[in-house]
Amino acid sequence: MPIDQHPIFQAPPPTLALWRYTNFAKFVSLVTTKSLWFSNMYHLSRDDPFEGALPVGNFAHRDWTLETLPAEIRKRLELPQRPFETSPEERLGRLIEAEDETIRHVLRSTKEYFINCWHGASTESAAMWKLYAEDNYGIAIVSDSPRIASALEANSENIFCGTINYIDYDREKLDISNAFTPTLTKRRSFEHEREVRLLHWDTSIGDEQVLTLWKGEPRVMWTAKSHADHAAIDPPGGKTFACDLEKLIKEIRIAPTAPVWFEAAVRDFCDIAGLKKPIIKSDLTRSPMR
Repeated sequence: MPIDQHPIFQAPPPTLALWRYTNFAKFVSLVTTKSLWFSNMYHLSRDDPFEGALPVGNFAHRDWTLETLPAEIRKRLELPQRPFETSPEERLGRLIEAEDETIRHVLRSTKEYFINCWHGASTESAAMWKLYAEDNYGIAIVSDSPRIASALEANSENIFCGTINYIDYDREKLDISNAFTPTLTKRRSFEHEREVRLLHWDTSIGDEQVLTLWKGEPRVMWTAKSHADHAAIDPPGGKTFACDLEKLIKEIRIAPTAPVWFEAAVRDFCDIAGLKKPIIKSDLTRSPMR
C-alpha cells in the first residue's frame, strides 16, 4: 500500500530532500533487516512529555463559569432545552465533562501511534549532525517523499506522511476534532528539526474484538476499549515496516567530523551488504579557503 492520504497530513514537496540522521548501529539495522523502525509515541512521551500533548489553550474550559463563558459556548447553552433537561449550571458541567472526555480520547491515542521522523531541507544541517552524530560516528540517509512512498508500498498497513507544525504551547489551542492533530504538532523550540513524520495507527491497540450477531449470523465487530482497560495497556516500543532500500536511498552522507577509518568502514559495510548507493563524506568542516 502506498502512503495513505489524509487531510490532516500535509505532505512535503516531492522534490524536498528528506534526511534521516542516525548512528552506525541503527544504519546497520536498517540495512540488514531491510525495514524502517517506527517508535511508539507513548514511549517517546516518557522522554518528551510534550510528544502528542496538548497546549494550554485546550484546557481553558476547566475555568469556565456561566459569567465567563466564551460567546460561542454561551450560545450552545442558550439553545431551547427539552423539558427533562436541567439547570444551566448542570448543563455547563456536562459540557465541561464532554470537553474532558474528548481530551482523554485524544491523549490516550498516543499508545496507538508509531512514528518515524525525517528532516526536510535542501541542504544538510550542522545542528542535526550535532544532535544525532553520536561521537562523530553519524550517518545521514538522503531520500524524498516519493522514494519513501515507493519503498514502503509492499506494506498492507496504513502509513501517513506529513510535515510538523510548530506552535507556542503556552498560548495557542489546537483543533482536536481530529485526534491526529497533536501528532503533527510540536513546540517552536524544535523548529530547527523541520520534521517530516511518518505515522502508523495501530487500531488493534485501542479497539477490541467483540463477537455479535449481524442479521442472524455471528460476526466479529471492533469496539473501543474503556479508558480503564486502555490505561492498563503497555504498547510495544516500536514496530518495523518492510522497506525497499534501493528505492528508499538516494545517497548516504557521513558525518563531517567522522574519522577516516569510520568512513572506510561504512564503505566496506555497504559493499559487503550489496548496497550500491553514492556515499559522500560531508564537507561542512572544510576550510573556507579553496
